[in-house]
Amino acid sequence: MKKRSSKYLDVLLAMSMFLILAGFLLLVCFSDEASSFAANFWPLVILTAGVVFLYFPIAVTSSTYQFFLGLVLSVTGAFSTLVVNRIIPYEMTEWWPLIVVFSGIALIAAGCYKYHRMLVSYTIPAVMLIGLGCVFLLFSFKIIQISFRRFAASFGPVFLVIGSVLMVCFFFFQKKYRKVHDQNTKKKTKE
Repeated sequence: MKKRSSKYLDVLLAMSMFLILAGFLLLVCFSDEASSFAANFWPLVILTAGVVFLYFPIAVTSSTYQFFLGLVLSVTGAFSTLVVNRIIPYEMTEWWPLIVVFSGIALIAAGCYKYHRMLVSYTIPAVMLIGLGCVFLLFSFKIIQISFRRFAASFGPVFLVIGSVLMVCFFFFQKKYRKVHDQNTKKKTKE
């Protein structure tokens, strides 16, 4: 089987990303649901920026930060386009906490992209972002009827203590993992 060149794969990646943008542009152009021109196209600007930020780390730089930013912007732009065009019900004023959830998922993906496995240093903040976004969603859709201020005053100290205990556990886990990792590295260098 003939091996494809790197340039061919870069062109294939660029073309597929362009077609994704074109599909969302066609969706916006043929939609009758959005309220104005500006409301239709701001999500496409975010999506385009995300695709650009996503293309360069995949094809050129391998930057984790650019990959994370590109993934968050791409997913947020695509989701916002669907919401603005009323394909997904409700408004962005209710859906905004989902961007925090997208950020957590993108953080896990960025860690896996760089290290080819899930790392605790990426996963713990990501899980916290996902949990925080889910809590905000409960308030945004008025599933929890009390105000966020009252909820934070009542349960904030409990979450602070739980978060602190988890950070101490994380510290000890990382310390133990580093010791095991350092011993394995020493064994490999001796061989």
